[in-house]
Amino acid sequence: MVSDLKGYATFNIFNDKNTELIKKIDIKENILFDYREDPSYLNWVDKKDKSTLMRQYQPTSDEVNKLLKDYNRAFELIVYAPNEDIAQNISNLIHGGRLLAYPNVFHNPSPKNVNDIQYDFILYENYRQDEINESMLFACLVAARSWKNKNLIYSIEKYRFSLQLDSFTPHSASPIHGQVFSVEDREYSYHVSAAYAFLSAYSIIEELGLDIRSSQEKPRFTKSKEWNPVVKEDIIKRLSGIGVNEFETINWLIRGTPSELYTSIKPKLGINSKWSDGEIVNDQEMKIYDAIHYCSYIRNYFIGHKFDEVISYINPYDIYNVQMLVRRLILGKLDLWSFDEDAPNKYITN
Repeated sequence: MVSDLKGYATFNIFNDKNTELIKKIDIKENILFDYREDPSYLNWVDKKDKSTLMRQYQPTSDEVNKLLKDYNRAFELIVYAPNEDIAQNISNLIHGGRLLAYPNVFHNPSPKNVNDIQYDFILYENYRQDEINESMLFACLVAARSWKNKNLIYSIEKYRFSLQLDSFTPHSASPIHGQVFSVEDREYSYHVSAAYAFLSAYSIIEELGLDIRSSQEKPRFTKSKEWNPVVKEDIIKRLSGIGVNEFETINWLIRGTPSELYTSIKPKLGINSKWSDGEIVNDQEMKIYDAIHYCSYIRNYFIGHKFDEVISYINPYDIYNVQMLVRRLILGKLDLWSFDEDAPNKYITN
């Protein structure tokens, strides 16, 4: 019963899309989702076209009355849980869900500490938004489906951590923009943050049990540089368990002149993507298991040991590649990769 739980403000502000479905999500524990109108009166949704308006300062009574003619207040997500620690963990997973929906740390900043609504005090800075979220149902489903699986919880936490260390959005990854970020040598501080952004993302592959399992006795590739059929069949079988088929591919970004990192990776896998121009855009189209091998190679031979001059070859595109790969794997594990926004009720289990 809700009366036996405490309600916590999460400061997750969202539009009026699928609000009732959010309340129906079943976490199978004493945790419930609810919502309330934004108590700060800072965030609004147009009644007609559903566009949003975000104020930075508390409106006066007259301003509120004018806004109410054309706008509704946006909603704030409330989590009912036995205690603050559980509510905060759920809020963190919701943040991970927002980043899995669209990896943009600027518009999805780290969540504020949850606040018991029984002792609610409206601190306006907690309600100021860069964007009103439109995928809150999806984010809540991520939290609910991962809550009973510690491998998934840690995977989502690692994903959040990696993106916060170094990341850019899929918009910036579009081949239309060519090379947005420098691939030249950067300062030592970047080498460290880049390395740990890559490592934390790569470790998700292991967390989900989707690493390539080979050994000296069971090598990954034959002498002719083809996949060892036994190793290949094993990873394909495990990938199929999360809805990734043998032929599914991912776009592997290589912008500008390929670094020495790519002259070292063996064997060469993938084919030129349809956007490759051989100059600025050298992207490859790779099967998912080939991409896992590339990430494994970079981790084992370039990042996983003592840093030396090789670490300077790791650039933002390499980090993006592993982050988007593990995003696909996490969403597959959650059975949310093909989430249908037009039929969201089929994902509600209760």
